[in-house]
Amino acid sequence: FCISAADSTVPGAGTGVHLQGRVGPGTVVAFYPGLAYNREDIGTLAQKAEALPATANKLAPVRRFDGVFIDGRGPVSPRPNLYALGHLVNHPPKDVMPNVMGC
Repeated sequence: FCISAADSTVPGAGTGVHLQGRVGPGTVVAFYPGLAYNREDIGTLAQKAEALPATANKLAPVRRFDGVFIDGRGPVSPRPNLYALGHLVNHPPKDVMPNVMGC
């Protein structure tokens, strides 16, 4: 499979993630870019949150199911990961089933 960023099929959603090919249920197809913080490091994240305003690409800290926080507001890597498009996965309208789900 191959993923890419392009205009979303969700009206008014801007950029979205598009998948070419097939993947099975539960397959990881993208990552949310950023620095990961364990629960013990949340104080560090809070201090950084005050120092770093949200960037133009609207990346913000997110909390994973295991309590780890990912802060995507930092500088962009000089060697970006081609699968680091998780922040572009859009939520579909209420009456539409998602074709990709963020976890």
